[in-house]
Amino acid sequence: MTYRIDCRVIACYLMILCATVIASAAEGATQTVARFSAINISLPHSQQGVGNVWEDVGIVSEFSAPSGHLFNEAAGDTIGGFYHSRDLWVVRFAPDEIGMWHYKITLTDRKTLSVFQDSFLCVASSEQGFIRVGEDYKQLNYSATGNLYSGVGFGDCMGATRDSILELGGIDGGYRPPGFHEGITWNLPYSQYLTAYGDVAGFNLYRYSDGNCAYSIVKQINESFNDYDTLHSRWTDTLFYALRQHGFRIYMTILAGPVGSSSNPKSMAAVERYAQYCIDRYGALVDFWELTNESSPDSLWISQVAGYITTHDPYKHLISVSWQQPNHPAIDIISPHWYGREDVRNSDQATADQINQYKDIRKPVIFGEQGEGGVWDSLSPTRVRARLWSALFNAGTIIFWNSSFAKDCACNQYLGWPERRTVRVLQNFAGLLSGYTEVRSSSTVGACKLWRYESQKMVALYIRNDQDVHVINSGLQFTVTVPHAGKAAWYDVHTGDVVGWQVINIGAATITAPNFQTDIAFIAGEIDSSLPPEKQFRLDVKPRTFEALNIPVNAQREFLVTVTNTGTDSITINPFTSSPSAKLILRAPQWKKPPTLAPQEKFEFPIGYEMIDTGGAAAMFSIEQTASPAWENIAFDVTAIGSSNVETIPKESEVEIAPDPASAYIFLRVRQGLPLKYEIYSAVAQRLLAGESHINSPIDIRSLPNGAYQVVVRSGTCRSILKLSVLR
Repeated sequence: MTYRIDCRVIACYLMILCATVIASAAEGATQTVARFSAINISLPHSQQGVGNVWEDVGIVSEFSAPSGHLFNEAAGDTIGGFYHSRDLWVVRFAPDEIGMWHYKITLTDRKTLSVFQDSFLCVASSEQGFIRVGEDYKQLNYSATGNLYSGVGFGDCMGATRDSILELGGIDGGYRPPGFHEGITWNLPYSQYLTAYGDVAGFNLYRYSDGNCAYSIVKQINESFNDYDTLHSRWTDTLFYALRQHGFRIYMTILAGPVGSSSNPKSMAAVERYAQYCIDRYGALVDFWELTNESSPDSLWISQVAGYITTHDPYKHLISVSWQQPNHPAIDIISPHWYGREDVRNSDQATADQINQYKDIRKPVIFGEQGEGGVWDSLSPTRVRARLWSALFNAGTIIFWNSSFAKDCACNQYLGWPERRTVRVLQNFAGLLSGYTEVRSSSTVGACKLWRYESQKMVALYIRNDQDVHVINSGLQFTVTVPHAGKAAWYDVHTGDVVGWQVINIGAATITAPNFQTDIAFIAGEIDSSLPPEKQFRLDVKPRTFEALNIPVNAQREFLVTVTNTGTDSITINPFTSSPSAKLILRAPQWKKPPTLAPQEKFEFPIGYEMIDTGGAAAMFSIEQTASPAWENIAFDVTAIGSSNVETIPKESEVEIAPDPASAYIFLRVRQGLPLKYEIYSAVAQRLLAGESHINSPIDIRSLPNGAYQVVVRSGTCRSILKLSVLR
């Protein structure tokens, strides 16, 4: 409910001139919210006469938990509100107790004071709380259950030139057509992007970095006043809610770089006001704060901003900064950025070395950015798999910078189908690990490295051949101490298959590994549940990229796709064009009934494709399937140049090139003597030269190396394609 206060009665206390009646947004039925989820409390208020909607309206909140615990400023919990849109402010809060909550919110501007009082019911949910540091100061756990949080994350570019933040996401891209990289990418609806990475693959951490290859919620932060972007702030609301719905926790970098000066108290007050805005608006949705990205604010600046957040954040989220400041007392997380393509044989050890260089500092390590920084190759999935399993066994967390819009981008990390399957398989296994780890260690047996994770209940091993990732390992034997009687199992880290369960006793046991290639995992002891077999990555599609260069325009062609059901359940498929192109037409087969593949069945079908214009184009062909809500995708890239038999100049206006072969200059000759416009293309459809030629006007081709070229010539409304050889 909302009630009015007659300011004339309390003017001596509040110095407010008048009061306004505001309709409550929560009158009537009791609101319900799930535990650790955010509730939005709407505060309608006229913004007429409000100079700065971000800072001239004060909101103070007090929340009373079912246990009687108070969240308010006196308790060090500053829960303010934020301007949302025209005549609307909002308070956002995430309750941590089940039961009836009560709140009192006071909203003031220079003329009015309004009080909102009401209650809401917090109900049980599957949420396990916010992320906290475990007893070993390295592992991350959930606050409410103490269970292990096995974080695997990524960040991505978030452009500002769109109508909706949840419009498209770059995923499963192919190789961009040579000479036509600009503007070529493969995008799917953002809901499918989040489904594929979150719900299906098990990525569970997203790094939002304000203004870093992304839009910014900030317009200005200065001593006079702060100004934020209304649209971009709402975009971030929408993005964060969508991420949480798909299983992601959020790592929010609030500034691209430091603002203000630690020697200027007024400028630092402005930074603190912005930090409070982030707490008020996004604190209930995120799990980690990062102060800046890839910058070096001075120690005092870090102390002041981190100290303010620590004091006022009601959720007590962990705080980071980039570049990393491992020894700074106000920083909770070591957050290096690590790029590079290590030797594939050394990926697990390279990851451990990156993490364990900080082993003597009692803080967790989260790589805020990680990637190969180069073009995807066939060993990229193998390196990613080793990094992730090694990070799990060495108490590290990796946040990749995702660049899956194209495979040929020499940047960051491509996270395609095999990489997503690796994450799903890893998360299934991590779900069996107990929340508190007593021992993490490594040893070597023959050519294999053994990474060990041990608690009072169980022991787990990740085993990898660090000398040859291609060889089949057989007869590997080692001794392990099992801390608790129970079950044991081998786990295929490639596919998620469980290689049999067996009963195991407490104490030392000699174990012989089954045959495996590259790596395998083992777990034994008191295990709460059976390891579920992976079922969502069971439709094998070959190939997943297709390239056709220099095909004729308007020529209809076909391409064969092979799909195999590698699982134990039947799978029904439905192919379609998911990301069309204006130039490239893809045609799915027309079936009366979608085909169903029995387990281990292989099936082939054609995809028709046609270029209706010259140049380069990309399109995505997808397959819906019953084994997973994520689509299986095939990225097409095609180039085309019109042939001379498609559209020729009439005989009386015949064009010819002289000389041919040529070395330095060529002449275009036409019988009617009309001006000619020309374009010269390479064999891979890259335009190299263009211009206009007249009678006896030479064209300089000295920049062209030896080879074959196509020359497109236009005279009036006529066009012709000619061949040219350059020979020196």
